Amino acid sequence: MGLALGRKGGRADVGTPRHATRNEAETLESGDNETVLADLGMAGMLGKRIRYFTDGAVIGSKEFVNEAFAGARERFSRKRKDGARRMRGSGKAAAGVLWSVRDLRVGI
Repeated sequence: MGLALGRKGGRADVGTPRHATRNEAETLESGDNETVLADLGMAGMLGKRIRYFTDGAVIGSKEFVNEAFAGARERFSRKRKDGARRMRGSGKAAAGVLWSVRDLRVGI
């Protein structure tokens, strides 16, 4: 039992996955494509680096991460002075811009 909600019965029309052609990829990588793709390196890196979002706990500007760290101070050692940690490995494209609470080292 359910509601129709204006849907048609039958099979859903699912298209094949679209892959970028070589020309599209070259256009995206080139610097003269006249689009706002200056941060494509960082966007691509973040799309692939899900570990920072799952294991990093908090990601953002240095001030944002330090505020979150201060709010959860009791969960960290007394030796730790601040919360912001620089992104490493494939996250180097975001170094200095995005920070994480966890200092991820292996397999990033």
